[in-house]
Amino acid sequence: MRGIVSVSRGLGAASRAATTSAYPTRRAADAAVDVQSARLLTHHVARMADAGVAPTDYATDAKYQASETAVRVTDNCLQVFGG
Repeated sequence: MRGIVSVSRGLGAASRAATTSAYPTRRAADAAVDVQSARLLTHHVARMADAGVAPTDYATDAKYQASETAVRVTDNCLQVFGG
């Protein structure tokens, strides 16, 4: 999370103004939670598959969560960094 804020600080006046507020920090924290949630669900599906249980519904949920997380985190980064 600190890396995102420090990079955005080096991007110019608009980014410097944005980093003085809680906006980029909140967005980075939200992104970290979303990524961790998708990662945990994916690991759960992998453990189920390793145990011989068919994780069909869970695998679908994990795929959806991961793809939605990727889009949301990318969009948030573009908003913070002004892309």
